[in-house]
Amino acid sequence: MNNQKKIIIIVVSIVIIVGAIFLLLNLINKKNHQGQNQNQTTGAKPTFQERTATIKDLLAQKLGQPVDNIAVSIARETENYSKGIVNILDRNTDGIYLAVKTNGNWQIVWDGQGQYTCADISSYNFPAEMVNDCQK
Repeated sequence: MNNQKKIIIIVVSIVIIVGAIFLLLNLINKKNHQGQNQNQTTGAKPTFQERTATIKDLLAQKLGQPVDNIAVSIARETENYSKGIVNILDRNTDGIYLAVKTNGNWQIVWDGQGQYTCADISSYNFPAEMVNDCQK
């Protein structure tokens, strides 16, 4: 074989290898996007930050405050229940909140600085260890 044929074979081989790598990377990328889309459509569990932001938005609406004037610290949570501290920043006041997720949507069922009664929250079936401080 002369040198020209060897060079052509090497160039063609390199083009085939680069093309194969390109196709493989595209296939992997496409599978990753399909997996992400399936997670979005099947209702993947929101992150802690997303759940905190949702609770914060609901408390801001309920308290008539801008979202950036509210701070939320989740103290305890399960898949459908959340308890924590809400702080109105410009007033430097804080209180407790209790939230429940029903039909996929969170709602604030109690918030305040005082003591909540067991009767106020009994219909929501909070886990006992989450509301063991309710006033009987």
